[in-house]
Amino acid sequence: MLIMLGATILTFLIGFIAINSVELPEFLLIFPFDTSVLMMTLIVFGFGFLFFGYTAPVVSFFAGVHLGWMYGLAGLSIQITASIISILLVSVSSIYMGTALLKDLIGKGNFKQSIKLSVITLVIALVISLIADFLVVT
Repeated sequence: MLIMLGATILTFLIGFIAINSVELPEFLLIFPFDTSVLMMTLIVFGFGFLFFGYTAPVVSFFAGVHLGWMYGLAGLSIQITASIISILLVSVSSIYMGTALLKDLIGKGNFKQSIKLSVITLVIALVISLIADFLVVT
């Protein structure tokens, strides 16, 4: 789990820095410009959890590219900072929940008892993303 978490943070940072450092192809911007932070957070959680947390680094890379692109256009703002925090928290949540589900499927753990931390992290990330969306509107 720690290796997946480290890989997720690393790929997020690579995407965030690479979009502003080198010329990346346009197809890496898979999220439309006007994507809400809540929608992006839910997409990252869904696809990160899809294969027991193993796809979280890939999805976090694309989220890093999108947020790095927004950072290049607008600079560092409270909305982008809140987006980064919510994406990283939801990545942690998807990895932890996926690992718990995989352990339950192979008989080495109990999914219901293991997901409390993951659900709390997910709720915190969703609240932060809602705050970030509210900051854009006002």
